[in-house]
Amino acid sequence: MMLVEEKAGAEAGAEEPRSPVRSPPWCTSPRRYRDTSLMIHRYWRKSGMEVFPTVAAYQPPDTPPSTPDTLDTPDTPSVTSQHINDVPVRTPSRQKQVTMTPTGTRARGRTKDHGMDLSYVTERIIALWFPADISPSSFRQGQQQASHMLTSKHGNSYMVFNLSEPRRATRSQHERVRELGWPPDLAPPLERLCSICKDIDSWLSGDTHRIAVLHARGSHERIGVVVAAYMHYSNICGSADQALDRFAMKRYLDDKVGDLDQPSHKRYIDYFSGLLSGNIRINANPLYLTHVTVLGAPSFEGEGGCRAFLKVYEGLVPVYTSGVHTVGGDTRQFTVNVAGDRRRGLQLRGDILLKCYHRHYSADLDSPSRSSSPN
Repeated sequence: MMLVEEKAGAEAGAEEPRSPVRSPPWCTSPRRYRDTSLMIHRYWRKSGMEVFPTVAAYQPPDTPPSTPDTLDTPDTPSVTSQHINDVPVRTPSRQKQVTMTPTGTRARGRTKDHGMDLSYVTERIIALWFPADISPSSFRQGQQQASHMLTSKHGNSYMVFNLSEPRRATRSQHERVRELGWPPDLAPPLERLCSICKDIDSWLSGDTHRIAVLHARGSHERIGVVVAAYMHYSNICGSADQALDRFAMKRYLDDKVGDLDQPSHKRYIDYFSGLLSGNIRINANPLYLTHVTVLGAPSFEGEGGCRAFLKVYEGLVPVYTSGVHTVGGDTRQFTVNVAGDRRRGLQLRGDILLKCYHRHYSADLDSPSRSSSPN
């Protein structure tokens, strides 16, 4: 039905802007990066928190929200959320690429392609992408071809950073593979973005001949999110000679990714950029969820409407499940009381995910499997 993914700390607290400083808060020197994720972890453990801290004090600019994107499939949650900000301004240009099978220019909303796409983001960062519907044999063949090309040009000086689910074909064809993926249809946690940027920088800094290969299957946005995050990461403390690399990253985002379709991807890039620059501060205090209002009622029943219930996840761990609410087809919105007997509501902190499901019943009322649990 509908899935609402929001950051719990996005509506809490007042923003505490910082005046510009010469040395950014996450850097030890203008020419080197500081271990951002380690710094956050130290603050995390020092405060005695059990989960990743909430990012608060973020106020998006006054821009009208666009229409939520929804995908309604019975027993399968879909995504709906609000567009907040765009990723950094991109300059249209042509991007150097090596394509094993002609793929053409990716159109917005396109779901099928013909083969592997290997593109140079910068001189030392390569994007390796496969379509979601590629056959297993074609995927293995593409990995072999990519491995041969990379080894022929860069020897053993490249590492594959896999941003999708782990696969044996990827590990078997490449000597060095780092598994850094996250669940589909979700934005990567801030902690994961920090560690990805740190791992890429650590690998490239070890030797000037090293190459980082960003690997993804199914969606260009996985690579786009990491490229945008690393662009901000290098912009904070990078030297002047890295300006061309940042320009190349913007060019890749424009030519290969375009605007990020998923609102949470845009929002998390803004969170990450704000944390690096100091414009967003970490809020260690929990927030309390009292109720959830769902706009609209998808038509799953014969006369319209649905039987809806909510699940709330904290760090992808389920912490709350509501009862089933019968919603008529002419309902414009309905509200689920999450607080219940709790005086302050459901205590939450960190990455929060809300899913709204439709409860489906079989036609045979005498069947022992009368109700089916949604996925």
